[in-house]
Amino acid sequence: MIKSRLKNLRDRIICKLGIASSSQLNELIYQNMFSSFCARVGIADKYYPVGSAANYSLLYLIARIIDENEINSVIELGVGQTTFLLDALGKRKTFSLKSFEEDPFWAEEVQKEVAHSILCQKLILFRKNGSSSLSYDFSALEEDDQFDLVVVDGPMGTSNYSRLGMIQLLEGHLAGEFIIIFDDAEREGEMETIEICKSLLKEKSIPLFEHRIIGLKTQHVLATQKFKKVIFY
Repeated sequence: MIKSRLKNLRDRIICKLGIASSSQLNELIYQNMFSSFCARVGIADKYYPVGSAANYSLLYLIARIIDENEINSVIELGVGQTTFLLDALGKRKTFSLKSFEEDPFWAEEVQKEVAHSILCQKLILFRKNGSSSLSYDFSALEEDDQFDLVVVDGPMGTSNYSRLGMIQLLEGHLAGEFIIIFDDAEREGEMETIEICKSLLKEKSIPLFEHRIIGLKTQHVLATQKFKKVIFY
């Protein structure tokens, strides 16, 4: 009964506001929460989450994770609006950040606005168990680099096993406790990679907690016990 009433209320709001779908309504909610966060902590809300850029649910998720958790080291695959946000958050809280990008022009444009060095390089072909995908060359990482927040939003997505190369980070580059955010998780190619990632982590006997956030795009979150609370974000 309660769920039915909530659904009816949501449908009336969608109709009243002229919104086409619940995902658009969700996006407005995430936009409001993200803008409120920026105002509260003094971050200039100058983000442009349009087109293929990070949408508001991803910006909200990253901001809240950094704000409410002890994050020491971040790696992001694909630069843009999330890079600007992480740079701004890095002025409030201390964490290391490494960003990978394949487009020299875009890397240069983003580099003008952020303090840390962006790792720009050509993509390489990565193969795993008969599947293949273009991947960043993670040999640029130091052997002792370990990340407790991984943001997977690059390189360009593909229809099958999209961004599969990220699983290379599972070998030696994850901290003991971690969060992995997969952007564009509404797409089949991303979900295939997520399932492989989950399987490989479970082979290591790592308990995982999962969460999906749905705005105009979908984010799928994997977290270990220390960061379990993020499944309620």
